[in-house]
Amino acid sequence: MLKDVGNGFTKGSYLYFHDLGKLTPEHKTHRFEVCSRDSSSIIGYIKWFTQWRRYTFYPINCMLDASCMREIADFCDQITTDYKKDWKPRKNKFNKTYDMTNRNKTKGQMKLGLKAAKL
Repeated sequence: MLKDVGNGFTKGSYLYFHDLGKLTPEHKTHRFEVCSRDSSSIIGYIKWFTQWRRYTFYPINCMLDASCMREIADFCDQITTDYKKDWKPRKNKFNKTYDMTNRNKTKGQMKLGLKAAKL
């Protein structure tokens, strides 16, 4: 179970998560440090992975058991959900819906309004 203890720290049973804030003012997402509660050593970082549109864990040469991995997964899910509440997708030319009716037509067939050739 994760508990927010203030000052950018979240405490789990075995791990601490420290919010390092944004890397630069241009960044929209935060970076988090994952530390062991026993030795206070850094075991990795959690940061936004754009291609998957979610926070992911980047380990630094460590071994984890199932309960530690579960804590990391729970924390990633929690901060991803919190971020996506305020998330607005960027509008660009690639967000258009694709017309599936023309998928098998050649450019010439589309100009002339011909039916797609059966294969």
